[in-house]
Amino acid sequence: MYIARNHAIQVPFQLRTRTKRVDQKALLDCGATECFIHPRAVECLKLATRKLAKPRKVQNVDGTPNKSGEILEAVDLLVNNNGQKASHAFFIANIGRDDFILGYPFFEASNPNVNWTTGRIEGFTTISSSNAHTWRPSPKGTKHHDPTPAWVRCIPGWEVGDEVWLQTRVAKTTVAQQLAEAATDKKA
Repeated sequence: MYIARNHAIQVPFQLRTRTKRVDQKALLDCGATECFIHPRAVECLKLATRKLAKPRKVQNVDGTPNKSGEILEAVDLLVNNNGQKASHAFFIANIGRDDFILGYPFFEASNPNVNWTTGRIEGFTTISSSNAHTWRPSPKGTKHHDPTPAWVRCIPGWEVGDEVWLQTRVAKTTVAQQLAEAATDKKA
């Protein structure tokens, strides 16, 4: 949890879907009339959407129309805040740099304990898709899910001689990386 210079509170949560478990942050906004999600998050996280029966107009805080126009779709997600569970429609809209906004429906359903002086919300929050319960971790050694080993050069302090090489894993590979890995495997 942190307070930005504009006194915004970001709530950390774990997003759970059928295929992933990822840490995210949501802007806590008691003035937002709904919960919102940015289209880039929907695409990146491969969340299932549903068409709205009737398009909804959305306005920014300053009263201007949102640049993405009317809202045509939503994502239904289950929000669990300290054991208080509620299903919320997250309307898909261009909400700027934030990927998620927890609006008034979240406050009403969860009644979270917010310390406005310190900018912290008490407890834990998870947000899940309807099929999150079917998640199973990938078996170890599964080639298409197993990230490729890579070495990353870290230079703390940027001083000569302070280089540290760390082994990490990279989820996506280029053709050059695949060829280099194949050549290394042939040598071994």
